[in-house]
Amino acid sequence: MLGEIHGTYFAQPGYTTVQTVVYALLLVLAIYLIYRFFLKKIGTKIDERFILAMVPFVLLGGVLRSLGHGDAEIFTGFWFNTPGIHILIAAYTIPAILISEYLQKKYDISYAKWMWIFGSLPVVICLYLTTTVGFTNPEVFVYVLGTTAAVAAPLYLFVHFLPGYLSRINYAILSGHILDGSSTFIAVSMFGYVEKHVLPGFLIDATGPWAMVPLKIAVIWPVLYLLDDTVEDIELRNWLKVVVLALGLALGVRNMLTAAMGV
Repeated sequence: MLGEIHGTYFAQPGYTTVQTVVYALLLVLAIYLIYRFFLKKIGTKIDERFILAMVPFVLLGGVLRSLGHGDAEIFTGFWFNTPGIHILIAAYTIPAILISEYLQKKYDISYAKWMWIFGSLPVVICLYLTTTVGFTNPEVFVYVLGTTAAVAAPLYLFVHFLPGYLSRINYAILSGHILDGSSTFIAVSMFGYVEKHVLPGFLIDATGPWAMVPLKIAVIWPVLYLLDDTVEDIELRNWLKVVVLALGLALGVRNMLTAAMGV
């Protein structure tokens, strides 16, 4: 029976509605378990420094996914597709946090610096592997990064003049989602890619791929504002911001690299 369920709902290409719901529920469970039984237990202070320290691990997820099953195919199998790749990244990140905390106590060097080292080294290796595949569409980098900069730059005025509505850290997270929206817009409208996720695919069919950029702003900005306004536990709030960052930046990097490689 389990085999039939897997074959019907999870072994098909793309993302079905059932897959989307199940993966969303698993994500919520993982968010809670990691926060409650790991981060709170080890006593790591989940502040803005922690959010920034998680950036290379988020990037690693995106770059590694572009090399995985269904993309460049350098790595194949369960661990390089959803949800396996998320488990793999978590299995690397959690020990990296523990080791970084230990090294901070031993050498009096911030755990955040150690985390950047542990996160950045595999990112560099994975980026090198993308060059071995080759970039059929190198102009994708210009289009995606240019679109992201053109949209995100004016929003920085809110950071400068109205920081109560858009803080620096929220601006950085929102920019990651603008990168995601821009990469989808460019890949679908200019390079013939198809959105595989259910809800974005529906919205693209209804409005066109251009809508992904303003949609990201319309959804993510209020979410970040509401987190600041309603979640009183600062550490929980910052952990949720890490999750929001990962859901945008990792996908944006994956989409951009995949389209640039033409795979």
